[in-house]
Amino acid sequence: MTRKGMESGAVSVFCESIAVMLAAGIQNEESLGLLAENTRDEAFKETCESVYRGLVAQKSLADSMEASGAFPEFAVDMVRTGEASGRLESTCASLARYYNEEDRLLSKLHSSVVYPVVLFVLMAVILLFTMLVIIPIFLDTYQRISGGLATGSYTFVIGSMVVGWAAFALAVIGAVFTLVVALMTHSQGNLHALERLLEALPFTRNAAKQLALSRFTSVLTSYAAIGAPNDVALTEAAKTVESKGLRQRVDAAAAQASNLDNPKSLAQALGDNEVFGPVYARMLTVGDTSGNLDEVLDQMSNTFFEDALLQMDESLDRIEPALAAFLTVTVGATLIAVMIPLIGILGSIG
Repeated sequence: MTRKGMESGAVSVFCESIAVMLAAGIQNEESLGLLAENTRDEAFKETCESVYRGLVAQKSLADSMEASGAFPEFAVDMVRTGEASGRLESTCASLARYYNEEDRLLSKLHSSVVYPVVLFVLMAVILLFTMLVIIPIFLDTYQRISGGLATGSYTFVIGSMVVGWAAFALAVIGAVFTLVVALMTHSQGNLHALERLLEALPFTRNAAKQLALSRFTSVLTSYAAIGAPNDVALTEAAKTVESKGLRQRVDAAAAQASNLDNPKSLAQALGDNEVFGPVYARMLTVGDTSGNLDEVLDQMSNTFFEDALLQMDESLDRIEPALAAFLTVTVGATLIAVMIPLIGILGSIG
């Protein structure tokens, strides 16, 4: 049995392959056999073979996936529902898009956080070198020229050392923090924690909210693809939302959709609770009326996801020059504070 869970990218490839082969009229058992034969990745091959053995033993695709131990619970549950509703192809296609977005997000976060890690480490090294090597050279120079430090000069030196060590401490904390975030991006199991962290930081808060909206819409698309009831789709999709504000609005929409006396449609419930903006609420209404709700949701999810990545890029673009400015100011302030007494001494000599 495969025990290590597959990463989001692999789950996306698996689900997309199943959807494509089903569309081509190839049944699950044959599909898994072909997947296992045509992959070079040993872990992916082992998973496909495990699922294939389950299908040969007359298990359903969902049960075979669950028995392999390699798939997320959400993917297994959605496949099981898709099989029961006769919409396995559309379900797998929706899951492929969902996990592809998840994989892209983790890759984006990982690549974006690498530069701050390097910059923080560089800052810490430069500041440490300044405090342990450069400052002692200035102090030794003072001793040789004046035989000691006057009270005013001593104050400048102490001030520069306080600034330098404080900046070094901040650089170390920043390096540790960004390194932990970089390590967290290696596993999709940490995605919810990363989303909460991004929402807590002021410079990534808007991007995190847009990302939460994208993930909610993507999950909702999956439930719409299998024809789930509106209240069930909203309730289950709400479970993936980490943003408190969005979760409250979605819960209110789910309550309206499940109201037995006056149940509202999915588009009405979401529009009334301002889960989406007016333009997108109108798109949902049109999609619901025309019977293309899942397609509209899928388009919206892609739009929200791309916008979230764009906002994340803009936030990180603002952070990098700020860190460079911080390094320049702290090192410069430290050296200037130490040089002021030396300038005074040289001036008095001259």
